[in-house]
Amino acid sequence: MAINWGDVIKTTLATVGGSVVLLGAAAWLIKAVISQALVLQTEMFKTRLKAEADIEIENLKNALQITAVEHQVRFVNLHEKRAEFIAELYSHLVEAVRDSQLFVREEWSRDDKAEQQEAFRKTHDMILNLYWFVEKHRYYLPVPGRVYDLLSTFIDNIEHHVASVGVYGSSAIDYPKDLAARKDRHDAIIRAYDAFKGNIPELRKALEDELRKILGVEESASPGSSPT
Repeated sequence: MAINWGDVIKTTLATVGGSVVLLGAAAWLIKAVISQALVLQTEMFKTRLKAEADIEIENLKNALQITAVEHQVRFVNLHEKRAEFIAELYSHLVEAVRDSQLFVREEWSRDDKAEQQEAFRKTHDMILNLYWFVEKHRYYLPVPGRVYDLLSTFIDNIEHHVASVGVYGSSAIDYPKDLAARKDRHDAIIRAYDAFKGNIPELRKALEDELRKILGVEESASPGSSPT
């Protein structure tokens, strides 16, 4: 039987052609499925990433709020402690002026050496306690240190006049007939009197103003005065 090569070629081409079409269709389908899967995975990744980002943002907000609250609490506590310090400090200032003035005023009438020395010791110890109280609580004072500078000047002035009156007073008691010693005592007391009427009250007023600023308290206007 003779082979019809024409039919064989046609059949072969038809078979091969069909397989090529089938392979192409399969390849397209696979590509489409993969592309769709990638799109879905991409969308899922974006959704998950956004959700995680939202959670992190919310956590950050909460952390910032907590930090802000903690900072506010610390600030309030610090302000309360600073207010307590200032109240105690002002009490010490009042006592320092009162006791020092009393020591100076009574110096005229002292003729007993032991009594004079005891009065001087008590007054000087009171001033020294004020000094160390300020030193131990300097961290409550603002920087730059205008308040601390005023305090130092205030304490130095009181201590200077108390010491001067005490030293010259003791000398006058030891040598009651020594005119120079009596004059030194007189001059020291007069200088102290003048200081307690002028320089020391001015320093105290300046300190009061600065302490009010620390507390955030505005000095009220005097009656009848108009605000500037």
